[in-house]
Amino acid sequence: MESLMKCRHSSSTLSAALASCAAAWIIAGTAGVAIATDVQTLVRVKGLEHNQLTGMGLVVGLNGSGDSARRSEYPAKFLAEFYRNNGMGVTSPSDLQSSDSVAIVSISCLVPETGAREGDQLDATVSVLGNAKSLKGGMLTQSFVRFSKYSDVDAWVSGPIDVDPTNPRVGVIRGGLHMLSDVRANAFVEGSREVTLVIRPQYAGYPVANMLADQITQQLQVGPSGGEGRATVRSPNEVVLSISDWAWERRTATLNYVLTMQIDTSLLELPARVVINRRAGVIALNGDVQISPVVISARGLSITRITPPPIPSAADPIFSTEAQVKLSTVDDGLPTTKARLADLFDALDALKVDFDTRVDVIYELKRLGALHAELIDAPQ
Repeated sequence: MESLMKCRHSSSTLSAALASCAAAWIIAGTAGVAIATDVQTLVRVKGLEHNQLTGMGLVVGLNGSGDSARRSEYPAKFLAEFYRNNGMGVTSPSDLQSSDSVAIVSISCLVPETGAREGDQLDATVSVLGNAKSLKGGMLTQSFVRFSKYSDVDAWVSGPIDVDPTNPRVGVIRGGLHMLSDVRANAFVEGSREVTLVIRPQYAGYPVANMLADQITQQLQVGPSGGEGRATVRSPNEVVLSISDWAWERRTATLNYVLTMQIDTSLLELPARVVINRRAGVIALNGDVQISPVVISARGLSITRITPPPIPSAADPIFSTEAQVKLSTVDDGLPTTKARLADLFDALDALKVDFDTRVDVIYELKRLGALHAELIDAPQ
């Protein structure tokens, strides 16, 4: 499988960046070198999922950048409740309206897919809920978090906040969350001899699912442990690993063997994709993305040719200018029905076309039905 190549650029270096990107993509696609990856890169194991703890808390110690009780009554009410819970009497929330050194925050923590144990310390993210301007210099008071509002307290969190440099209303408390209970992850369902491998979204589909099932079954049937199990396709994004009864006692070793199996990526048969990230200024291609023969004209786009080709000198050549790109469908002297998107990039690069125009051209090709690839617009 051709390598995924990315091209990141600013407006001033657009042409050079895309030129090098397209060249590298062509070279990677023709090198003919087999690239292997392991099964665990392509799948996750059902039962080993991320879990999220959530809650609310109070950040103190802010230098005038906290919630303003004058604009909202909730900070004062929250702070009054905090005082009462700590044995400090407050007659009414109005007594705290002048406070601007505290902020109400939401708290979240992603528990790893491998689980967590009582006493483990994890990072927690805090985000301003009110009108506080910054959490810089703040300290989260002891707060409790749960997996759901119906569950018991699962962890507590407190500590100084490491503020996000791009958004001071968000920060991280490094190792500030302390687990109070176990979160156990288990790939093996009691009473079953099956493990479900969930294919990651970017690879999901029957071609990949069938290839994985075939490769896993073949490798489990050979060698000294032949017959340990087999794999079958349940859906476009699920492959079920059935472990033989005699091998069940060493099921973790069998699963480890399957997850670390090497797969030739040329067998994946992934659909051609074009990913556009407008915010980052990135266009990424995988596979040999092709387009039907087209003639493209765009605002500000022009081709300049010199006729006849001059001998390099200071002589005045003759120029002819066109405002369209024609892509040849002749490959190695033989006519074809498609051209490569990389060829179009080469042409657009020669015309010094900016990033936004390139994106617009790609979308028009898709609407025209001439782009033979899945087009993905990355979230902004």
